Amino acid sequence: MKGKGFEGGFASGFAGDSVSGLAGLEKALADLLAAFVPQALRKDFRQLVTKLALALAEGHSCLPVTAREEQVALTSGCANAGGLLPLTVFAGRLYLTRYFHYEKRLAAHCRRLAAASTPWLETALFNRLLPAIDPGQRQAGLTALSNKICLISGGPGTGKTSTVVKIIALLLEAHGQAHGQTDTLETRGPAPKIALCAPTGKAAMRLKEAVATSLDRLPLPREIREAIPKESFTLHRLLGARANSPHFRHNGTNPLPYDTVIVDEASMVDLALMTKLADALPEPARLILLGDQDQLASVESGAVFAEMLAGLPDNRAILTTTYRFNRGIGAFAQAIRQGDAAAALAIAAGADYPEIDLHERSGLETFLAGKVFSYMEIVKKFPRIGVGDIFAAFRRFQTLCATRAGNWGVAGVNQRLERLLRRKGYASGHDLWYVGRPVLLRRNDFSLGLYNGDLGICLPDESDGGGFRVWFDGGDGFRSLPLWRLPEHDSAWAMTIHQSQGSEYAEVLLILPEKDHPVLSRELLYTGVTRARDQVRLVASPDILRLATLRPVARHSGLAAFFSHM
Repeated sequence: MKGKGFEGGFASGFAGDSVSGLAGLEKALADLLAAFVPQALRKDFRQLVTKLALALAEGHSCLPVTAREEQVALTSGCANAGGLLPLTVFAGRLYLTRYFHYEKRLAAHCRRLAAASTPWLETALFNRLLPAIDPGQRQAGLTALSNKICLISGGPGTGKTSTVVKIIALLLEAHGQAHGQTDTLETRGPAPKIALCAPTGKAAMRLKEAVATSLDRLPLPREIREAIPKESFTLHRLLGARANSPHFRHNGTNPLPYDTVIVDEASMVDLALMTKLADALPEPARLILLGDQDQLASVESGAVFAEMLAGLPDNRAILTTTYRFNRGIGAFAQAIRQGDAAAALAIAAGADYPEIDLHERSGLETFLAGKVFSYMEIVKKFPRIGVGDIFAAFRRFQTLCATRAGNWGVAGVNQRLERLLRRKGYASGHDLWYVGRPVLLRRNDFSLGLYNGDLGICLPDESDGGGFRVWFDGGDGFRSLPLWRLPEHDSAWAMTIHQSQGSEYAEVLLILPEKDHPVLSRELLYTGVTRARDQVRLVASPDILRLATLRPVARHSGLAAFFSHM
C-alpha cells in the first residue's frame, strides 16, 4: 500500500547515525604545513588547510577560496600558482598540488585527444547497426568513429553497452576498409587491439556479460563477431596495479598495448585513476567512456565524468531512449533526475504506478524477514539445485540503504536479519558463518582475482562435512574459496547505495534516513532507484523524499575550467 507501513511490527533499532568530525590525518596535515608558516599567519593558515582537507575528504578536488584566503595561502610560503609547492592556488581555487597536477594533466590529455580526428566512411553496416530511429545511439557512433575521445552518457537501460559493441564492430570494419575489402580479416594485418574495462570487479563482470548478450542479438558478420573482445578488466588490472604502491606498471613511459580503451561505469572513476589511465594511453589510441552523468560520482576525489562531459561538448553523446525499465520506474527516475519533487512524490504516493511503493517503517522488519526466509528455503535445496540458481534467487531482491550506520542503515539491517535467522534456526548461536550467508567484499585481492564489491554466498563444503566455502560468480562460471582465503567482507543482506552501483536487481527496497543527513542527494536517490528493473519499494517520509530530490551534489573541481585555460 502506498504511504502505508508494511504489515506487522518490528523490533527496536540500533544506535543512530553520527557524522564523523575531523579525522586525524586531516588535522596532521594542517599541523604539519602550519609549522612552516610565519607565526602571524599560522592560525588563519591552519584553518584554511583544515577546510581544504575536509573538502578533499568529502570528494572535492579543490577548495574555492576568497581573495583573503588566497592571500593567506600565497604569503604562507607553502603555496604558489606554479604547482611547485605543497599547495597550489589557481583560478580562485586552492589545491593540494598533487590534485592540481592531476587536473592539469588530464585536461591536457583530453584536449590532445579531442583535437585529433579519425576520418571514416559511412557504410551499410553502420546504417544497419545504428539506424536513425535512435538518434542518441547514432550520434554516439558518429562521435566515437570520428574522434579519438568519445563520452557516452545515458541512464540504465538506454543501450550504452549495445551501442559500444556496435562501435567496436564498426571499428573492425573500418580496419578492413583500410587494408583492402577483398582480404579476409585474418590477412589484413593485426586487428585493432581493444580493451574493455570498468572501475570495479563487479562492473567489469557485468560489462563482459552485457557484451556477450549484445553479440547474441546483433546481425554481425562472422569474422567481426569473432574479433570483438570477450574479456573485460578492472582498471587496476588493465594498468598493472602494484602492491602497496600508488603507481601502475603502465604509464607515460610504458604505455598500454591497445589501440582503443573502453571504460564502462566511468562516473565511478576518480580523478587520480582517470589521470593515470590517460597517462598510459599510447599516442594514437582512442578512448571511449560510458557512464551516467546523473549517478553518484566516485567515492574518491572529483566528479570527473561529469566535468569531462561539460568540458568536451563536441565529443559527447547523450542516450535518452530507455529500453529496460517498466513505465513506473522510468517515470520516477526521470522526475528525480530533473529535480521535480512534486512529480516524484505524486508517482511514489499515487496509485498510477504500482511499480513504485512509498512506505513507512512500520512492519519493515517483518517484510524483510519474509524475503530473506523465502531465499533461505531455496538455499536449503542445495546441492539438489545449483549454485547459479541460488545466486539468481538472491539477486531477485536487494535492500539498499543510504547510510552504513544508524537505526536502518546497512549495519542495523544486517544485524536485525541475522538475529532473526538465528531465531528461526537458519543460523546457529552466534556463529559468523551459516549456509546461505551473502557477503560483500570490501577490499581487492588481485592474487585471487577478487575485487571490492564482489558478492559471495556461503554454502556447505561437500568435501568437508562440517565446513563451508564461499562461492563467487566469475561471469564465465562459479568458483569457491575456503573461508580463510577471503579478503575483508561484510554480510550483504543490505548494502549501501554506493556499493550497489553497476548492479541490477528485479526488486529493490530502498531505505532513506528518518531525518536529514549529509549523504542525502538527488544523485543518491536516482542511483538507488535505477538499480531496480521491476519494482521499487521506497521507505521514506514525503519530506525526506522531497529533500533528496531537490538536493543535487555539487563537487568542487577545476577540471572543466582547465579546458578553457589551456
